[in-house]
Amino acid sequence: MSIIGVLSKLKGSIEIDHSGAKSAIEDVQGQAEDMGASFESTGQRMQSAGKTMTAGVTGPLAAMGGTTAK
Repeated sequence: MSIIGVLSKLKGSIEIDHSGAKSAIEDVQGQAEDMGASFESTGQRMQSAGKTMTAGVTGPLAAMGGTTAK
């Protein structure tokens, strides 16, 4: 059999099952969305902690520095 005959048989017999690919992509997309929500929540908690530290630590230290400088 010639190479062209072999290639034409191969062309006719190659099949690809991509049914699981869509599900896998959707799973990854869902995980990425969950991770984004987690990062957003973490960022909000960090902002809150920063505000608390500013009010409870930095503010009083600045006030003490202001009274000491007078």
